Amino acid sequence: MKVLLGKNVIDKPFCWNTDKEKNSHMVVLGTSGSGKTETLKSIIHEINLNKVPSMVIDFHNEFGDLAKNVLNLREVSINPLEINGESRPENDVYEISDIIKKIFQLGEIQEAILRHAIRQSYLDYGI
Repeated sequence: MKVLLGKNVIDKPFCWNTDKEKNSHMVVLGTSGSGKTETLKSIIHEINLNKVPSMVIDFHNEFGDLAKNVLNLREVSINPLEINGESRPENDVYEISDIIKKIFQLGEIQEAILRHAIRQSYLDYGI
C-alpha cells in the first residue's frame, strides 16, 4: 500500500510504501500547528480505503470519527507483571523477560539482571 505524504526536497511525490518496509509502524512528530493531526487523518483514511488493519493511540480523541472500533483505554489496565494464576511465577518471569529482551534488544547479562529484578518483585509481594 502506498500513501502519499507530500513532496520531498526536490518537489517529487513522497510516499509511505508499506510493502517495502520491514515493518509498517509509524510515529508522527512535530510542533504544535505543524499539521500532525491532518497528516494522520489522511493516512488513516488511506489505510481504511485499503482495508489494512491498524491501531491508533489517540490521547485527544481526534480520530474517533475515522475508527471502526474504539477502545477506551481509561477503563483498561495493562500490567505486564500481573500473574494470571494459570502458570508458575517462574514461567511468567521468563515470558516477561523474553518479551522485554526482544523489544529492547537486551543482551544475555541484561536479561539475567531483568529476570532477577522481576523475581525479586514477585518475592517482595509474596508471589
